[in-house]
Formats: sequence, C-alpha cells, structure tokens
Amino acid sequence: RQFLHSPWAPAEYTLPAGHHVNSHVLTAVYLIRDKSNGHLIPYNNIVAFTLIAVLRLGLVKQLKERAYKLFVNLPLYEDMAPWNIVFVGPLLDYIDYDTRDKTFDAHVRKVYQIMSVLMNYKRTVKDFEKCGDKGSNPYGFSLVSECVGKKFTGPCDDPELPVPCGDGQCHSDYISCLRATVEADEPLKLSPPPAAKPTAVQSGGAMTWEFSRAGGELSPPPAAKPTAV
Repeated sequence: RQFLHSPWAPAEYTLPAGHHVNSHVLTAVYLIRDKSNGHLIPYNNIVAFTLIAVLRLGLVKQLKERAYKLFVNLPLYEDMAPWNIVFVGPLLDYIDYDTRDKTFDAHVRKVYQIMSVLMNYKRTVKDFEKCGDKGSNPYGFSLVSECVGKKFTGPCDDPELPVPCGDGQCHSDYISCLRATVEADEPLKLSPPPAAKPTAVQSGGAMTWEFSRAGGELSPPPAAKPTAV
C-alpha cells in the first residue's frame, strides 16, 4: 500500500514497522507468508539482497565461489533455502524469522545413527506384524511416519510434531506414535517377579545360602548318612 505524503504534515513522526519514505511517498515493504494466514514480515531496513536474487542476476565465477564458501561455513538452520540467505555487505546471513534462533549442527552429526535407529526399529515392528501403512508428514520424508497408517491425517504442520497418529494427535516420529497407541489400547502391566527365598544348605559342615536362577527356592541336599567302617 502507498500513502501520499502531504507537505503540510508535521516534519517529524514515527513510521510504522516496514514503512519507508520514497520520493515523498510513504511505502510499506513486507513479505506475506502463504501458510501463516497472511502474516506480514516487515522490511524495516533494506540492507541486504537474497542469495537467490543475486544468483539469478549472475555472479562472476570468483564471487560465486567465494559466496559458496561463505554459505557452507554458516551455522545449520532449519530452512536454509536460498531465499532465506542474504548478502549483507560482503558476508552472508540467515534471515528466516521463525527459525533463526535455533541451530542444528550437533543434531546433523548424528543423522546417520538416527536413520539407523528408525530403520532397524521398523524391521522389528514388521516382524511383530504390527507395521501398518506408511503415514504422512508435510515433506513426505521417509523413516519418519512408518507403520502408523492413515487413521488420522492431521494436519500436523508443526515441524516438531509432524506425524499424524492414530490416537488423534501429532507426534514427533512414528515410534512415539506406536508407543502412544499401545498405551491407549491396553496399558502394559508387568507383575514383579516373586521374591527369592534363601534356603539354608549344609555344605562341608557350614551353612551356605543358595538361590535358584528363576528366583525360587532350592531344596537342600539330603543329609549324609553315616556309614559303618
């Protein structure tokens, strides 16, 4: 939206966030996110260019190589698409408002092991014949929504809880969902093992205590009978 600037207006006033005076016209500059009900992201100070814009305009080979080295040395954020990376002077920075306060360098170092956990767990669930159809998640990632079926389809748009589960809730992963549905069907109740009772057994004239492996009592050996010599 643009508003005409009146020459009779006071010379000093506070501009709303994202508004700028351009050729005597008050102009609002902002982005509108598609998936956030029209949420506006104001551009208060236009001091940067997005990486995608600069790459499409074209960079000489030397500058492109330099920009790539800067990019791979940034911390790891959740949404490092080129429209969330900007040139600020000679440097690169990450600007996504929703995810810029959390980095994932330590998590990514374990990604192979995490995928191994999810794959091997699924194999055992299948051997129990408890693995249903693959569920869904916003990006369709594999090994995230295995076995949970499509009884509940969400939506589950929160990246921390992307898996629709049969309990009607969104979960972080399919293992969390399987655990929740098992508990909902029939809580697991395990009786404690019986307390082991010690049994006195004579051994070589002394009293010793023995326990069976299963925790029950051991019958003492029969008493030795004297033999006439």
